[in-house]
Amino acid sequence: MTRITTARVGIAALVLTVAAIGQTSLSTQYEVDFPEALKTTLGISDAQIAELRANQALLRVELRPIARALAGAERDLRQEVRQNRPNETIVGALTMELERIRGDMAAVRERYQAQARAILTEEQMAALVPIDEAAAYVHVARQAAAFNLVAIPETDDDRRNAGDRRRGGRNEGTQARR
Repeated sequence: MTRITTARVGIAALVLTVAAIGQTSLSTQYEVDFPEALKTTLGISDAQIAELRANQALLRVELRPIARALAGAERDLRQEVRQNRPNETIVGALTMELERIRGDMAAVRERYQAQARAILTEEQMAALVPIDEAAAYVHVARQAAAFNLVAIPETDDDRRNAGDRRRGGRNEGTQARR
């Protein structure tokens, strides 16, 4: 394998890693503060919220060993690619292992998403459709906002979280890691 091909594989692995990390951190960001807007928009009861939280807790438990395996395979791939002469067989095997682990992670998330949606009523599922459609454009909206093409409206949650960061509160560590 040429150095350029090895570098491309390493870059592709890094991009996929960043994407996976972003997805994981977003899923746990609101674990404690369930969005009031979602409760209001869908008409979710307190009992449903409790069920959804329990579902999320089980999801996190099941994802933990998969996330550890993913981190280990990513570490091994990084180490192999950093060598003077990376072994293309090892790089290929690790890349395939990363794809398999990510597939496992996606399957678990899909299963828990189906369980979460089963908690909702038909009316709530109908109200979820436009939210589900809008979710497909979240990355585009973030990029457009980064280039100042659109303004993302500030919510009460944003204002509260900003105050927490200024006072050294709960979101300060999240900001420091970015």
